[in-house]
Amino acid sequence: MKYKLIILTTMSMLLSSTLVAKSISTSQLQLSVDKKQRIKAIIAQQANITNPDNLVINSIHNIKNSSLQELYFSVKGNKTQNIIYITNDLKQIILGNMINIDELTNETLNRFNEVNKDILKERKLAKLKKTQEKQKKLKIFISDILNKKYGDLAMKIPGDNPNGEEIVLFTDPNCPYCKRYEKTKLPLVIKNSKSVRVVMFPIESLQGHDTSFDRSFWLKKNVKPTDTSSIILEKMHSSSNDEMKNLPIIKNKSYIDFVNNTNKMKSQELIQGTPSVFNINGEVRR
Repeated sequence: MKYKLIILTTMSMLLSSTLVAKSISTSQLQLSVDKKQRIKAIIAQQANITNPDNLVINSIHNIKNSSLQELYFSVKGNKTQNIIYITNDLKQIILGNMINIDELTNETLNRFNEVNKDILKERKLAKLKKTQEKQKKLKIFISDILNKKYGDLAMKIPGDNPNGEEIVLFTDPNCPYCKRYEKTKLPLVIKNSKSVRVVMFPIESLQGHDTSFDRSFWLKKNVKPTDTSSIILEKMHSSSNDEMKNLPIIKNKSYIDFVNNTNKMKSQELIQGTPSVFNINGEVRR
């Protein structure tokens, strides 16, 4: 289970710059077993952690010229150290961010980043590697679609910028977010792009989406290579909004092939939702 890195931000402290000078030395004051349990219980309650025993109090550090100390704790299974504050007499703790009044800086966040810099760097590199691996897979996936590995699924909308990128849009005719994107953002994307390849990605399993394949097939069959961008946008609008009786289709072999090819494409599980927009290199676009 993952927990927030800094437990609370609701009780911020406003202290002068002299108070928040960082400490280096570790306090020699030892917490009793009972005091540790009480502190862990308070943190667990405020952070919605079910079992206080999943918390580990690591150390206490002095804050120069202050009656407060930094208390570092972590969650079992997570190397990240979090920070709260405890008074020198060990009778009160403060959960929240310490703010430097003079510099308007978040001292708690700065300290957190400093203490956990190696872990945060490792996570950042791991996230970057994961993103690069997914982008590589998406590039191959998009190339396969455009090269008709899954049949003829991509519709081409001519763009207005011959020096722009080639964009790929995965969209669902019954998706309200797709409708909004196609109405408000897609015209601008067309204006700035060399071309936009539209791939219908019907999410039939969602409630109310039982007509997604039908609407997608109707659009694919009715878009012609000679259609202008404005005509294609109008047909996309019709596909999404017209009643099915006004979108006649024949569920023949072409329809069955379209459904099967679309399902084969979707089985790659690289598109997490619609609308999804990329360039042909698999880089995310909006």
